[in-house]
Amino acid sequence: GVDPGTIVISENALNASLRKEHRQVVLGQEISRPTILDQVLAQALLMCQNDPNIPSMLGSTLCAEDFYEGQGRLDGAFCDYTEEDKIEYLRRAYSMGCRNIEMESCAFSSLCHRAGVRGAVVCVTLIDRLQSDLMSPPDVERYDELVRRPHQLVIKFIKRQLGLKIKENKSLTQATSTPPAQPVTS
Repeated sequence: GVDPGTIVISENALNASLRKEHRQVVLGQEISRPTILDQVLAQALLMCQNDPNIPSMLGSTLCAEDFYEGQGRLDGAFCDYTEEDKIEYLRRAYSMGCRNIEMESCAFSSLCHRAGVRGAVVCVTLIDRLQSDLMSPPDVERYDELVRRPHQLVIKFIKRQLGLKIKENKSLTQATSTPPAQPVTS
C-alpha cells in the first residue's frame, strides 16, 4: 500500500464492488449513479501541495459501506473471511488504483456530479492496509498532525484561489483530536 501520512487526492471513487458508481435505494428501487470527481480540481490540489516532507499522490478511493467487514478488517466482532481473502481483495483494489479507504466518497462524488458542482476528495492514509489493520504506536503519537494534513492542503488551495497570502494558521495547528481507539493486545 501507501505509507501512513500520505495525502491522497482522489481521481475517482470506487464502491465496495470496485465499481465507479454509487448505489442508492430510492422509493424501494435501487439506482446507480456515476462517481465522477473533477480531474482539473484534483490536479490543482496536488500542485498546491509542495511540502517535500509530506508525500502526496493522486489515486482512486475505495468507499466502503462500514468500518470493519466493508474494509476487510480482521479485528471486528464478525469476520467470515481469512487474512488471505482480505489481502487478495486489497491487492485487487490496489491494482485498480485505490490508494486509500473511507466511507463517504461515493455518495459525495455522485452528488457533486449530479448537481454539476466541482468536487474533490482529499484524504490522508493512517494505515498501510496491506500491512496492518491498526495504526502503529509512532503513527498514533502523530495522529493529530496526520489528520490535519488534508485540511491544511484544502485551506492552502482556497487561499491561493482567493489570492490571499498563505501563512501558518495557528488555530489549525493547535487543534486537537482523539485518535481512534486501539484494541488492547497482550
